Amino acid sequence: MKAMILEATGSPLRPVERPDPVPGKGELMLRVEACAVCRTDLQVCDGDLASPKLPLVPGHERASSKRSGRESPRCGSDKGSA
Repeated sequence: MKAMILEATGSPLRPVERPDPVPGKGELMLRVEACAVCRTDLQVCDGDLASPKLPLVPGHERASSKRSGRESPRCGSDKGSA
């Protein structure tokens, strides 16, 4: 899968290829159609927050469709609810 990774605050995001994850029991794999970053992500990228856990892939606000997985999470589950 393609991702943009932040390796150091204040540096540009770098495109990377990562292996596709394998969904476990009760999990789905989603195809991300669009992804946005929130203000906190921007603060991490800019170095405004102390001691971020780097490297990281910012962006948790997404529009996606189901790609694979046999089971669906229960409605209201906290997994994948962003």
